[in-house]
Amino acid sequence: MKTLVVGFGSPFGDDRIGWDVIDELERHLKQNPDLDVTLFKSKGSGFDWLNVAADAEQAIFVDAVKSNKQPGYIHHIRFDENTITSELPTFSSHGVALVDVIHLTRNAELFSQPVAFYGVEIPDQISAKHAEMLQQAKQQLLERLLLEISFPEPIVTS
Repeated sequence: MKTLVVGFGSPFGDDRIGWDVIDELERHLKQNPDLDVTLFKSKGSGFDWLNVAADAEQAIFVDAVKSNKQPGYIHHIRFDENTITSELPTFSSHGVALVDVIHLTRNAELFSQPVAFYGVEIPDQISAKHAEMLQQAKQQLLERLLLEISFPEPIVTS
C-alpha cells in the first residue's frame, strides 16, 4: 500500500517534531527500500503536500500541537470518508489547523483517501525536562510509524 507521510513544521525550535520524524523515517527506510513510502516535509502551509499525494493510498500526518495535554502526549486521530471533521478538535501550531485542511481537501475532492494524524503535544516554553519528554515521545511515535509503514493495512476507524 502506497503511504504518504507528511511532517509539518520547520527545521527550527519546538515546531520541528514533524520534520525530525521525517528525518528519522528516512534513515530507517534506506534500510528497507522495498517499502512503498513517500516522505514529505511541509512548511506548515497545510496544502503543499497535495503536490506529492497523487498516487498515495493513505496518508499519515505528523505535527507538533498545543492543547491542554501534558507535553509529550501523542494525539492520534484517524480520518476516513465517514469522519465528521467539524466535530474534531482544531489544535495546531500553524495558521491553518490540519483538521480544516483535511475537511477542505475532502470537500473539494482533492484527497479523499484515509488519513492518520499524529500530533505531539509541545509546551509553551521548552525546559530540559520538556526536551527529554519530547525526545521520548518522538521515539515512541517513530516506533509506531515504522510498524504502521512496515505492515501496512488500510487506515480504518474503530
